[in-house]
Parts: sequence; structure tokens; C-alpha cells
Amino acid sequence: MITEYQSVEEVFKFLTQLFPSFEKEFEEEDCEDMNYHRIFRELLYFYGKYLDSFSQKQLNIFAEFINKSVEQECGLENAIGTCFLEHLYQGKPTKALKPLLSKQAIKLLYA
Repeated sequence: MITEYQSVEEVFKFLTQLFPSFEKEFEEEDCEDMNYHRIFRELLYFYGKYLDSFSQKQLNIFAEFINKSVEQECGLENAIGTCFLEHLYQGKPTKALKPLLSKQAIKLLYA
């Protein structure tokens, strides 16, 4: 078991509970093609836009989720790496999260 959030629906529910306004941003799009990659593409934009409003507790929980999720190769790990971490450009978004990430997750930042 990678994390307690395995299905696409569970991951989306976790993220919208952690970042309540993420669901509103996501609902504006058609949700029929929901998958891990789509969630993390949308989350990348959301994260950059609202980073200043996140608490340290939210960032800690999010980083822990990322760290647990990238421990094994799977669809969730791939989506986090290719749709979120690889596109998390240098600057404030990276600096806020990088100190909280595991070595394995940091490798995905620079993949």
C-alpha cells in the first residue's frame, strides 16, 4: 500500500479536503475524464496561484502525501512526478515545498 489514498477518487477527495478551494477550481472543468494526471496538472496551476494562502501545516501534509506516494512506481507516482514536480519551476513554489520532500521526491523535481 503506497498511501491510504489509492484510487483517483480518494486522492481527489484528500486534496480537496486539504485545499478546499481546489475543488471549486476543478469543478469549472469537465470531470468526466478524471485521472491522476489530470488532477496533478490542475493542482500545479492551483498550487502556484494560491501558494501564499497555504498554511505550513497544509504544506507539511501535502509533502508527506507526495513523499509516501512516490515510494513505489505506479500511476499516482508517475502523475505526481510528470504533471506536478517536474513542472514546479524554480522560485517560491519550489522553495516552499523542497525542504519538506524526500530524496526520492526531490529527484522528480529535476527529472
